[in-house]
Amino acid sequence: MSKKYIIESDFEYNGYRCVTTFCHIGHRCGYVGVPVGHPLYGKNYGDYTDYSFADIQKKPCDKMGVFPLFTAALLDPGTKVRYELLFNVHGSLTYSGKGKYPVESDLWWLGFDCAHAGDGQDLDKLQELWGDDPSIQTVIEFGKKYSMSDDVVRDLEYVQQECRNLVDQIIEYTDKIKGEK
Repeated sequence: MSKKYIIESDFEYNGYRCVTTFCHIGHRCGYVGVPVGHPLYGKNYGDYTDYSFADIQKKPCDKMGVFPLFTAALLDPGTKVRYELLFNVHGSLTYSGKGKYPVESDLWWLGFDCAHAGDGQDLDKLQELWGDDPSIQTVIEFGKKYSMSDDVVRDLEYVQQECRNLVDQIIEYTDKIKGEK
């Protein structure tokens, strides 16, 4: 297998570049790029913010997943939180970086993946894209054998919408930062 993922879509929403990928294990990921000079440029999703847990306690968090929420539940209200807790996106933010991934650019990418508990593999798409690769056949066989009946495959439209949701939250965050200065 030469490439471990493909670009499924590359689009702009409200002035931000969004990219969705489909990876060789059968799950999708979504990314939003922020330009040089943006308040989030260079911020790793695991970096601590200036916000405390008390500042974000009333924000929606229904999409973040178990681990970020469990960690947050243990926090004292005055504890500073990480960037991953500022954005309510599928499974929480799980990627930040620049360079050649997900696409070559000078943007700083913030991303999430759809490979969490309850997320299903899109085995049909995997077969379509890499079906002749023996290692992919192993992934497909494993996925068929061990998938849970209630796992949900996050399709392209879902991941694109999550990218748009992330953009809206980034804009809200940026507006708030500007208002605090």
